[in-house]
Amino acid sequence: MSESVILYSSHPLSWKEFSMAIQAAGEGNIENKGSQLTGAMWDDERAIFLYGDWVAPDPEEFWEKELRKLRHLSEIETKLGGRPAISFMIEIGKEYGSGMLAVELAYQCAIRWPCVVLADTWNPVEGDSISTIYTKGDIERLRAGRTTFTTTVPIMMNNEE
Repeated sequence: MSESVILYSSHPLSWKEFSMAIQAAGEGNIENKGSQLTGAMWDDERAIFLYGDWVAPDPEEFWEKELRKLRHLSEIETKLGGRPAISFMIEIGKEYGSGMLAVELAYQCAIRWPCVVLADTWNPVEGDSISTIYTKGDIERLRAGRTTFTTTVPIMMNNEE
């Protein structure tokens, strides 16, 4: 099973705008599959796959239809500085380094528009997932440290120093 993260923006991105961020991050391709945007980015052996709306929905419609059921909505709104108007799912390929391609795409979006990324990582101690919402500053730190959204950070056990 592959990992995925969700990028939220308060700016209702068009496919042309999103395409600019994809091209800045690496080679990519976007296709219109009915009302859905599907795409892929690749760089040598790495790949990510993209899913979202081809045409940005009306922000109020997006709010009513998609966001009312969204977990962590309050935190997303706070970190985003407003209501999300659109989202894109980024499925991370299994190839080594694909997670860094996802970080690069999120970075290219974050320097252009307000956005955050919601990612879940596995917590081996608790046996469940931990949700993290990454801001522009967090994404910049991940990029600089060559760390991914879904990297599991070693958790210190009580008997370790």
